[in-house]
Amino acid sequence: MSVICLFIAVIFLFLARAIVVTVLKASHQIEYPGIDSMETVKIGGINQCIYIRGKDINNPVLLFLHGGPGTPEMPLLYKFQYEWEDYFTVVHWDQRGAGKTYFANQTNAGNVFRGSSFEQSIQDAWEVTEYLKQKLGKEKIVILGYSWGSAIGDALVKRYPDSFSAYIGVGQLINGAEGERIGFENVLNAAYNKGNQQDIETLEKLKPYPSNPFDITKFTSLRKIQVKYGLAVGVDIKSILGYFFSPYLTLSELTYYLINPFELNENIVQFAFTEYNIRDYRTDYEIPVIYILGENDYQTPTSLAEAYFEEIQSPVKKIFILPNSSHQPMIDHPQRFTEILISEVLPITKEDDLE
Repeated sequence: MSVICLFIAVIFLFLARAIVVTVLKASHQIEYPGIDSMETVKIGGINQCIYIRGKDINNPVLLFLHGGPGTPEMPLLYKFQYEWEDYFTVVHWDQRGAGKTYFANQTNAGNVFRGSSFEQSIQDAWEVTEYLKQKLGKEKIVILGYSWGSAIGDALVKRYPDSFSAYIGVGQLINGAEGERIGFENVLNAAYNKGNQQDIETLEKLKPYPSNPFDITKFTSLRKIQVKYGLAVGVDIKSILGYFFSPYLTLSELTYYLINPFELNENIVQFAFTEYNIRDYRTDYEIPVIYILGENDYQTPTSLAEAYFEEIQSPVKKIFILPNSSHQPMIDHPQRFTEILISEVLPITKEDDLE
């Protein structure tokens, strides 16, 4: 009987997915003069996938650089992006070895990111920028860097400021090793406060954390416990269902989330969380800088981003810390996040149009 019940539950789940996907696609169709284009483009010598959506092709372009490394936000755009599309042409790019780009390079998918580097990530992002400027007829675009993507975005706008209207840092990565230390201490305190002896023992065995050389097993173990306490974004039932009901993933592409993206992208993960320090790349910017952070973000600790923000030299700089929010403020508070984009970012792009 239990097998039959399980079979019925699985059938029901897939039927529910088909209905949700159909309804979301039908209710968020984009017509002329908008754009809805899923593309595979040659970037950095390999096939890389980008998705362009917006209700008016004349609107400013916003390129979303996802986190991870290796965890695209494209599948979850239905949770936060649709209102953005009234004001921006929004572009998601699955980075080298991630998501749809992983599947677009089947012959060497296992190695396409392992041999990568921070410099390669920046150059890939620059090629994507140049492609978008040419395709959409723009002199400048907006960069939104999220989590690991904020390291790429920050370096990109410092190197090529003339191509960008503004930089938006979300879950801004500041110092990988220090951020990991703070995150570890925070979840260890949470485990002690709850008296969860099993988690305490697991965490104590990870010390010293973060280790040098980098230990991917320790990193993965920590993330699992952080997710359990709501102190990090990772694989749990909520996130699994979020991907499962996405209109922007095929059933075969869902198998990417059965892989550990941190192990697949181990080389760049090691750099991000043991070597990266934003202060190695100057604190002055030639364009406006806007931070949108979660008050309770301990994955890329907001306290580090606040301290660095005070050091920034920029024509315009503004910081917004959203209460009752952690590492995904655009999902935790989609309406407030959208309001900030409209009130703070959109006027900057209009100013560029007048120049």
